[in-house]
Amino acid sequence: MEMHGETRGEQMTMMAIQSINQKIPDVELRDLFAMFALKGIIEVSNGYYYGAHAETAYKYADAMLKERSKK
Repeated sequence: MEMHGETRGEQMTMMAIQSINQKIPDVELRDLFAMFALKGIIEVSNGYYYGAHAETAYKYADAMLKERSKK
């Protein structure tokens, strides 16, 4: 179901971002992108966390910010 051009998943993601930002105001958009990327990376690695995953998550975040800036 779409509302105002956003899917339910997009709405839930925005609500999560707003909640995090209220609790931790110093979090930047890059950190949020990395956090969501890291969540996905850990899910596909069967729950195992390796330090390299964090570096990879920030690479994804940087790529998302680069694409976002093209708008």
